[in-house]
Amino acid sequence: MNIYRWDGEFSDRQEEAAFLMATWNVVLSRTRVAIAAAVIFLLASSSDFLHHGFSLVYFELLAARLAAFTVCLAPIVLFRRSPDSQVFFFGLTLGEFLVFLVAMTAHAVNGDELALVSISAFAIVAVIYFGVPNRLIYTAPVAILSSLIHVAMSYGILGASTPETAQLMLSWTALHIIGIQTIRISSQLRRSEHRTIHQYRALTTRLRREMSDRWQAEGVAQLNEENFRTVFRAAPIPLALVRPQNSRIIQANKAALDLFRIPEDKAGTISLASFFGDDFKQLAAIGRNLSEQGEIELKLSSYEGDEIWAQVAGAAIRYRGGPAILLGLHDVTERRKEAEDLRLARDQATAANKSKSEFLANMSHELRTPLNAIIGFSESIEREIFGPLGSPRYQEYAADIYESGIHLLNVINDILDLSKIEAGRFDLSEHEMDVRAVLNSAAVIVKPRAQQAGVRVEIDTPDEDLFLYADERALKQVLINLLANAVKFSLRGGTVHLSVETDETHMHLKVRDEGVGMRPEDIPRALQPFTQVDGSLSRSHEGTGLGLPLAKRLVELHDGTLSIESALGEGTSVTVSLPISRLVNQPLASDESSIVMI
Repeated sequence: MNIYRWDGEFSDRQEEAAFLMATWNVVLSRTRVAIAAAVIFLLASSSDFLHHGFSLVYFELLAARLAAFTVCLAPIVLFRRSPDSQVFFFGLTLGEFLVFLVAMTAHAVNGDELALVSISAFAIVAVIYFGVPNRLIYTAPVAILSSLIHVAMSYGILGASTPETAQLMLSWTALHIIGIQTIRISSQLRRSEHRTIHQYRALTTRLRREMSDRWQAEGVAQLNEENFRTVFRAAPIPLALVRPQNSRIIQANKAALDLFRIPEDKAGTISLASFFGDDFKQLAAIGRNLSEQGEIELKLSSYEGDEIWAQVAGAAIRYRGGPAILLGLHDVTERRKEAEDLRLARDQATAANKSKSEFLANMSHELRTPLNAIIGFSESIEREIFGPLGSPRYQEYAADIYESGIHLLNVINDILDLSKIEAGRFDLSEHEMDVRAVLNSAAVIVKPRAQQAGVRVEIDTPDEDLFLYADERALKQVLINLLANAVKFSLRGGTVHLSVETDETHMHLKVRDEGVGMRPEDIPRALQPFTQVDGSLSRSHEGTGLGLPLAKRLVELHDGTLSIESALGEGTSVTVSLPISRLVNQPLASDESSIVMI
């Protein structure tokens, strides 16, 4: 947007009004030329007297001159103290026009020649342009109208020829162009000077104020820095001031040095990045986006290499003229450990609750099935549905009732044994026992189930007799559980291997099958009580999920270990390792053995 209008005034009317107010005294001082011209105009009445003497015409012309003179002086006198620019300039404009009109009338009445009239007209218009401090928007119309009156008067009254009239018009045009351009340029120059002076004064005032503010700010900054250092050092929480360019520690209070275990004499030579490790990228993120990050929890390390967990918050500040990051740290190592313990406890509780739910679902199925068989077969016998007692069908039902009762008893025994072990109230009845006899006895018990599943059971034992000091019932229960599991998960036509091996430290009982196997990551789940790898009710293999966990607990009561190796689709191998000290006769490790097919 252009600052100035066509007439040289400010485009902004408020700025123009402010300029007029600021330069009003200058405007009034420039009216002296107008006053002088008005006085000369009034004194020109002597020429009227020479032509007319003390006649009515003379007094009429004198009255007209006095009226025009008064109109010219009125705005100058009235608005000297309380300026009203609009009325002032309008009064000047009216006075200019009246002076020209009265002068031309006097020349016409006096019968003056064209040359004298033209000189007078050009002089008055020149004073209007260059002497009277009027606005161009008012001056130009008055000057142009005056020139048109003069040209018309010269041609119509004074008898100017056409060439003379044309010459007058050219002269007037030149005067108007010069006058308008002069006023426009002069107005712009005065306003530009005023604007420059105003801007200079404003700049000087602003500079003076800024210098004063700077001095005050420097004093406040120095005081704030001293206060900051005092609070920084005395703060009970760890604080560190860091250069973002190189992560160098500028300052660290005692709490921070204690947190990182940094010697005081080495604080200024250590980069904080060495304590953040990979998490220092997150610390850099604090510096880039401090207002959004808030507090973040990071794993740190101390000067000595110990792990520390801390909540870190940062703020970008200016310190001694350069950028810095103020870090506040809160040691949450203990809280983190407690939270981790709570999380583990929660996970264990969740897993236990899930196991309980699965156990209840599975157990209801395991208990309901034999009970239904017992109740159904018993009812059939009681009502003699197939005739009087003695029918072969009743013998089959009695056998089924017996098998269901035994199964139910085994389930209850497993639950009771595991409960006693968990409560620490399971007492071992240890004595010398024949290992080969225990293996054969366990295999015989599992034999009907193996035959029904179409699975062979092979027992591989050393030729010499082995006597073990252990709880025979518990060890037999371990072998039965392992063999039953192996048979259950074997494919028809498969083989389950039961073997005994000894080395210098242990006796190993191994049960290996060629069945479906399981993934290595599922092995810990298989050893949890009341849990099965496939815990759904739609699973293909029944069971309570107590076999392996109970076997593991019974082995551990004998100071032994139970380990499992398995791969999905490749079978499973379970090894029970008992201390060699439990063997009554401790043979040397030998490969000689005999294989018994069951």
